[in-house]
Amino acid sequence: IVSESIFSMDGDCADISILSDIAEEFDAELFIDEAHAVNCIGEKGLGICEISGTINKVDYIAGTFGKGFGGVGAFIVCNRAVKQYLINKCRSFIFTTALPPLNISWIDFILSISADMIKQRGKLAENSRTLREILLNDSGFETIGEHHIVPLICGDDETTLSLSQRMAEKGIFVPSVRPPTVPEGKSRLRFSVTSTFNEADFSLIKKTLVEMSL
Repeated sequence: IVSESIFSMDGDCADISILSDIAEEFDAELFIDEAHAVNCIGEKGLGICEISGTINKVDYIAGTFGKGFGGVGAFIVCNRAVKQYLINKCRSFIFTTALPPLNISWIDFILSISADMIKQRGKLAENSRTLREILLNDSGFETIGEHHIVPLICGDDETTLSLSQRMAEKGIFVPSVRPPTVPEGKSRLRFSVTSTFNEADFSLIKKTLVEMSL
């Protein structure tokens, strides 16, 4: 059973507890991709598996050293047998270039402080809620999800591209996402919230969105 924890386009979550129950019932293995959650969610930054209490019920946890780590590369948490199998059989691992020492040092540094970044993760969650409130209550746009990926559903491609361009003209970078990445009629702007957003940022976003909704 393979799933993301936080889905990259809607910002919603898989119910890993239910998935782990299904895996146990059918004697299946469970693979969770925490790419959008690791170092962003959980008291220790271990993702949705941490806050759902399912870390010990998941067979494979994959993630990236991009996004929440601000670096490059990726990882998988697995047992020793699978580790050796991947080292010897995984083409994308065998035929790739090793990460430069500078990148490895950066990842090592972030790993050394990530468990203590509770304040930053709390601020990230707060900023995500604030942006959703602006979209729903102040500007009347449609949004979905619950975490730091915040989609603004525009509908058609032309409107989405136009709104993205108008946001860029105001100094706000919000890329457009269109089919086939998302379903037809669900083109959107995709906000990626950070813990460093401040009142001035939200004020600019709110002002721009209100102007666009008129």
